[in-house]
Amino acid sequence: IGNLNDTIGKYFKYQNGIAEAYRNYKPVYSMEENMLMLEGEEGEYPESNVGSKSNYMFMHLCFYLGLHEHMINVGQVHVPQFLFIDQPSIPYYTGSSNEKTGNDDKKKLLDAFSLIDSFISYIITEKKTTFQIFMVEHAPKEYWNENNLLNFHTVDEFINGDGLIPSDIYNE
Repeated sequence: IGNLNDTIGKYFKYQNGIAEAYRNYKPVYSMEENMLMLEGEEGEYPESNVGSKSNYMFMHLCFYLGLHEHMINVGQVHVPQFLFIDQPSIPYYTGSSNEKTGNDDKKKLLDAFSLIDSFISYIITEKKTTFQIFMVEHAPKEYWNENNLLNFHTVDEFINGDGLIPSDIYNE
Protein backbone atom coordinates (compact mmCIF):
# COMPACT_ATOMS: atom_id res chain seq x y z
CA ILE A 1 0.00 0.00 0.00
CA GLY A 2 2.89 2.35 0.78
CA ASN A 3 4.42 1.85 -2.68
CA LEU A 4 1.00 2.25 -4.32
CA ASN A 5 0.42 5.49 -2.39
CA ASP A 6 3.83 6.78 -3.48
CA THR A 7 3.07 6.05 -7.13
CA ILE A 8 -0.37 7.66 -6.92
CA GLY A 9 1.26 10.60 -5.12
CA LYS A 10 3.67 11.12 -8.00
CA TYR A 11 0.76 11.80 -10.36
CA PHE A 12 -1.06 13.85 -7.75
CA LYS A 13 1.98 16.16 -7.40
CA TYR A 14 2.35 16.43 -11.17
CA GLN A 15 -1.23 17.40 -11.97
CA ASN A 16 -2.44 21.00 -11.80
CA GLY A 17 -6.20 20.51 -11.92
CA ILE A 18 -7.23 19.79 -8.35
CA ALA A 19 -8.52 22.74 -6.32
CA GLU A 20 -5.86 24.88 -4.68
CA ALA A 21 -7.24 23.97 -1.24
CA TYR A 22 -6.01 20.38 -1.74
CA ARG A 23 -2.72 21.01 -3.56
CA ASN A 24 -0.57 20.23 -0.49
CA TYR A 25 -2.55 17.17 0.53
CA LYS A 26 -1.24 13.64 0.08
CA PRO A 27 -3.35 10.93 -1.55
CA VAL A 28 -3.73 7.78 0.55
CA TYR A 29 -5.55 4.62 -0.44
CA SER A 30 -7.65 3.24 2.40
CA MET A 31 -8.04 -0.54 2.37
CA GLU A 32 -10.78 -0.27 5.01
CA GLU A 33 -12.84 2.21 2.99
CA ASN A 34 -11.67 0.86 -0.39
CA MET A 35 -11.19 4.38 -1.67
CA LEU A 36 -8.62 7.10 -2.27
CA MET A 37 -8.64 9.91 0.27
CA LEU A 38 -6.60 13.06 0.75
CA GLU A 39 -4.57 13.52 3.92
CA GLY A 40 -3.74 17.04 5.09
CA GLU A 41 -0.26 18.38 5.73
CA GLU A 42 -0.55 17.73 9.46
CA GLY A 43 -1.52 14.10 8.88
CA GLU A 44 -5.01 14.66 10.23
CA TYR A 45 -7.83 12.28 9.35
CA PRO A 46 -8.02 11.92 5.55
CA GLU A 47 -10.70 13.79 3.65
CA SER A 48 -13.10 11.54 1.77
CA ASN A 49 -15.26 14.42 0.51
CA VAL A 50 -13.27 16.74 -1.75
CA GLY A 51 -16.12 18.77 -3.19
CA SER A 52 -16.35 19.21 -6.92
CA LYS A 53 -16.64 16.68 -9.74
CA SER A 54 -13.43 18.15 -11.11
CA ASN A 55 -11.51 17.24 -7.94
CA TYR A 56 -12.87 13.70 -8.06
CA MET A 57 -12.00 13.36 -11.74
CA PHE A 58 -8.37 14.31 -11.03
CA MET A 59 -8.26 11.94 -8.05
CA HIS A 60 -9.57 9.13 -10.29
CA LEU A 61 -6.94 9.87 -12.92
CA CYS A 62 -4.14 9.91 -10.33
CA PHE A 63 -5.41 6.70 -8.77
CA TYR A 64 -5.74 4.72 -11.99
CA LEU A 65 -2.51 6.01 -13.54
CA GLY A 66 -0.68 5.30 -10.29
CA LEU A 67 -2.30 1.87 -9.94
CA HIS A 68 -1.27 0.87 -13.46
CA GLU A 69 2.29 2.09 -12.98
CA HIS A 70 2.42 0.21 -9.67
CA MET A 71 1.29 -2.97 -11.46
CA ILE A 72 4.07 -2.48 -14.02
CA ASN A 73 6.59 -1.87 -11.20
CA VAL A 74 5.72 -5.11 -9.41
CA GLY A 75 5.66 -7.13 -12.62
CA GLN A 76 1.96 -7.99 -12.39
CA VAL A 77 1.11 -9.89 -15.59
CA HIS A 78 -2.60 -10.43 -14.94
CA VAL A 79 -3.59 -6.77 -15.30
CA PRO A 80 -3.77 -5.67 -18.95
CA GLN A 81 -1.80 -2.56 -19.82
CA PHE A 82 -4.70 -0.48 -21.02
CA LEU A 83 -7.23 1.87 -19.51
CA PHE A 84 -10.62 3.00 -20.78
CA ILE A 85 -11.49 6.57 -19.80
CA ASP A 86 -15.02 7.75 -20.44
CA GLN A 87 -15.43 11.50 -20.82
CA PRO A 88 -13.10 13.20 -18.35
CA SER A 89 -14.77 16.42 -19.51
CA ILE A 90 -18.00 15.58 -17.62
CA PRO A 91 -17.27 18.12 -14.84
CA TYR A 92 -16.86 20.88 -17.44
CA TYR A 93 -19.62 20.24 -19.97
CA THR A 94 -23.07 20.71 -18.55
CA GLY A 95 -25.26 20.12 -21.55
CA SER A 96 -25.04 19.12 -25.17
CA SER A 97 -21.84 18.02 -26.84
CA ASN A 98 -21.87 21.29 -28.80
CA GLU A 99 -21.62 23.38 -25.66
CA LYS A 100 -18.24 25.04 -25.16
CA THR A 101 -16.39 25.11 -21.89
CA GLY A 102 -15.21 28.29 -20.23
CA ASN A 103 -11.53 29.25 -20.21
CA ASP A 104 -10.94 27.91 -16.67
CA ASP A 105 -12.73 24.67 -17.51
CA LYS A 106 -10.77 24.29 -20.75
CA LYS A 107 -7.52 24.80 -18.82
CA LYS A 108 -8.45 22.14 -16.28
CA LEU A 109 -9.41 19.71 -19.03
CA LEU A 110 -6.12 20.39 -20.80
CA ASP A 111 -4.37 19.71 -17.46
CA ALA A 112 -6.11 16.32 -17.35
CA PHE A 113 -5.13 15.55 -20.95
CA SER A 114 -1.55 16.63 -20.23
CA LEU A 115 -1.41 14.30 -17.22
CA ILE A 116 -2.60 11.39 -19.38
CA ASP A 117 -0.14 12.28 -22.14
CA SER A 118 2.76 12.48 -19.66
CA PHE A 119 1.83 9.11 -18.18
CA ILE A 120 1.98 7.42 -21.59
CA SER A 121 5.30 9.09 -22.43
CA TYR A 122 6.77 8.04 -19.08
CA ILE A 123 5.62 4.43 -19.40
CA ILE A 124 7.03 4.17 -22.93
CA THR A 125 10.37 5.91 -22.33
CA GLU A 126 11.19 5.13 -18.69
CA LYS A 127 9.45 1.81 -18.09
CA LYS A 128 10.26 0.58 -21.61
CA THR A 129 6.86 -1.00 -22.09
CA THR A 130 3.62 -0.25 -23.86
CA PHE A 131 0.34 1.10 -22.58
CA GLN A 132 -2.81 2.21 -24.34
CA ILE A 133 -5.60 4.47 -23.19
CA PHE A 134 -8.93 4.45 -24.96
CA MET A 135 -10.77 7.67 -24.29
CA VAL A 136 -14.27 8.63 -25.33
CA GLU A 137 -14.49 12.40 -25.16
CA HIS A 138 -16.77 15.31 -26.10
CA ALA A 139 -14.03 17.93 -26.17
CA PRO A 140 -12.95 18.97 -29.66
CA LYS A 141 -9.86 17.23 -31.06
CA GLU A 142 -8.21 20.65 -31.36
CA TYR A 143 -7.62 20.44 -27.60
CA TRP A 144 -4.94 17.80 -28.11
CA ASN A 145 -3.90 18.70 -31.65
CA GLU A 146 -3.11 22.34 -30.74
CA ASN A 147 -1.45 21.55 -27.40
CA ASN A 148 1.31 19.17 -28.53
CA LEU A 149 -0.12 16.13 -26.80
CA LEU A 150 1.99 13.55 -28.57
CA ASN A 151 0.16 10.43 -27.46
CA PHE A 152 -3.35 11.50 -28.42
CA HIS A 153 -4.69 10.15 -31.69
CA THR A 154 -8.25 10.63 -32.87
CA VAL A 155 -9.54 7.36 -34.23
CA ASP A 156 -13.09 8.37 -35.03
CA GLU A 157 -15.43 11.29 -34.56
CA PHE A 158 -19.06 10.77 -33.75
CA ILE A 159 -20.99 13.66 -35.28
CA ASN A 160 -24.36 14.20 -36.95
CA GLY A 161 -26.07 11.53 -34.87
CA ASP A 162 -23.36 8.92 -35.26
CA GLY A 163 -22.04 7.22 -32.14
CA LEU A 164 -20.25 4.17 -30.85
CA ILE A 165 -23.31 2.23 -31.97
CA PRO A 166 -24.29 3.40 -35.48
CA SER A 167 -27.82 4.81 -35.62
CA ASP A 168 -28.82 2.55 -38.51
CA ILE A 169 -28.44 -0.48 -36.20
CA TYR A 170 -30.89 0.67 -33.54
CA ASN A 171 -33.27 2.57 -35.84
CA GLU A 172 -34.25 -0.55 -37.80
